[in-house]
Amino acid sequence: MEYLSVLARSRPSEAAADVERQAGSNIQLHTLLPLSPGADSVSQPVPSRPLSVLNNYWETMTTMLTLLLIIALIASIGALSGFLSIIIGHSILRATHHAGYDVPLSSSMKVGAEGGAIVTLAFITCLPLWLQLGYQENKMQRAILRLINAAFSVAMSAASCALGVVLLHRHAPQVLTLSITHATRAGALGAAILVSLTALQSLVILTSICLGPFCMV
Repeated sequence: MEYLSVLARSRPSEAAADVERQAGSNIQLHTLLPLSPGADSVSQPVPSRPLSVLNNYWETMTTMLTLLLIIALIASIGALSGFLSIIIGHSILRATHHAGYDVPLSSSMKVGAEGGAIVTLAFITCLPLWLQLGYQENKMQRAILRLINAAFSVAMSAASCALGVVLLHRHAPQVLTLSITHATRAGALGAAILVSLTALQSLVILTSICLGPFCMV
């Protein structure tokens, strides 16, 4: 009986020791093993709402600024193209003593720059056609697209010069400028001269492709 009472008193202490050993092993195992993905994600700090709003605002502003820079670049290219086209055409037609071209070249510069910038932005939808020039592997298709692009450039330059005359007459009627007809002719002539090298190269490529089989016979 005395032995049983001693054994009964020792069992709670042994049980408590077992619990402590089990808890210690769990703590060591928890420190050795990595946390689960769920626990890791919970432990990471969640970004605050003001910071996320600021990031969204910064991304929106960056996109808008990039778009504005692209539009400004396209308008600048159009202004330069109209400027050069009408200056070349006006100079040649005046040097060959055509009637109606004895006006200052400075007014034609303004006409070409203003009209070129606006018309280029209006015809920006044709940008995929211009981009396809660099992705065509077939020489014949590339040459045809270059010819179409050259013809389109001449037509766009003529339209930009006509629009430039209208705009200049509206906000500066006292300035002596070319008429709409003369400005259209000058712009078309200048643009044809500017794209003549590309058009000639495309024609040579098309001719060589078409006559190639006959030359090999």
